[in-house]
Amino acid sequence: MFKKLFKFLFIFILFNFNHAIKAIFPINFFRAFDINFRTERWKDEKYEGYIIPEFAFDAKGRNNHSNEVNILQIWNCTQDALAMVRGFDPNSDIGRFALQLNDVTDDGTRGHFLPSAKLNVFDVSFTPKFYLPHDFSIYLYIPFFSMQLKDVCFKDLTEDVLFIDQEVKTKLTNNICNVTKELGCLELNGWKKSGPGDFIATLEWARTYAQTKPLLKNVGVSARVGGVFPSGVKKNEDQLLSIPFGYDGAFGLLFGGGIDLTWGKYLRSGIDVEFLQLFGNTKERRIKTDIDQTELLLLAKTKVFKEQGILQRFNIYTEAYKFLKGLSFRVTYQYYKQNEDKLWLLTNDYSNFIANSAESLQGWSIHQLLFILDYDPLKNYCDSHSWLPRCFLYYKLPFNGTRSIGLHSAGFAFSLSF
Repeated sequence: MFKKLFKFLFIFILFNFNHAIKAIFPINFFRAFDINFRTERWKDEKYEGYIIPEFAFDAKGRNNHSNEVNILQIWNCTQDALAMVRGFDPNSDIGRFALQLNDVTDDGTRGHFLPSAKLNVFDVSFTPKFYLPHDFSIYLYIPFFSMQLKDVCFKDLTEDVLFIDQEVKTKLTNNICNVTKELGCLELNGWKKSGPGDFIATLEWARTYAQTKPLLKNVGVSARVGGVFPSGVKKNEDQLLSIPFGYDGAFGLLFGGGIDLTWGKYLRSGIDVEFLQLFGNTKERRIKTDIDQTELLLLAKTKVFKEQGILQRFNIYTEAYKFLKGLSFRVTYQYYKQNEDKLWLLTNDYSNFIANSAESLQGWSIHQLLFILDYDPLKNYCDSHSWLPRCFLYYKLPFNGTRSIGLHSAGFAFSLSF
């Protein structure tokens, strides 16, 4: 039976590997209750509650070549203010402004900016769990976030050699924040916001099968299905690098499963896969109007339908299980992957082809390691208890990826069963 299950998971992963993930900002904060913090059920246990705070102390970006960059450079190394005003009706305010710069040539630095900023992130999730008969359980995931984009800097790369350089500085780059605000209501300053994330509910089945083999002692099998409900703070299209606290207004279906193996007395390992299918939604979004435009300086905003796809998360772990009384240590490798996004404009004023050339619509990935120290005071899961606490300490280390932001973060988790 287990050979068939391994084969099914392997084929399932290969089948979904090239599907797209849409409407998901490329950052590695906890998006749903992480399976690495789940505990075994003890006798007569009916309820369990978790609280998991995450404190991010460093945010690093990765560009399309997997090189480490500032978080404002994950899509473009510089921002082009000359291309920003192209592709508009000549009779519009932006079109008339662009006419003043018609004779200006782009030499690679003229009208360009080197952007940089810092990102602070704190999030906490509350997860009540309810046990049902026949090895089923219900999880409710309730997250809250607090973020701040600060120390924003747009370094003007325009040289001061020719008269045309001075003209670009005077008309455009010296007042770039005012220009973007007046022409496109786009704020290039930092921001600070707090609020809830998307509410997620899952139904999970998990069962353990004892083995009589010399080395393999137990095999655990689990499967889950759930729904995503858009209760989180959405992306603010008028803010620089605005990050939604969920999936930006999209509903979704979550499904996944895994296998856990116990080797001898003190060693565990396992694999888990999870997929999130989001449904398409329509809202006003910023789009490209010229093929050379860069992601942070988009002045056009129009109604767009965003086609959604599948979020893929792969989780592989090994654990020294209760090697020192109730103390366990787990090392987990996690991999997130997405492919190309797709936009459908609900207007004929702009080009679908140009809008879909945006670098932020291309695929992204995140590789990270999760180190977890876990203390469980329970010695025997057949014993009865009125309540039981459990504590975790963890550190998250992103080490690779493309077009994404990796948060170096640490925190603790606390669960209480009764």
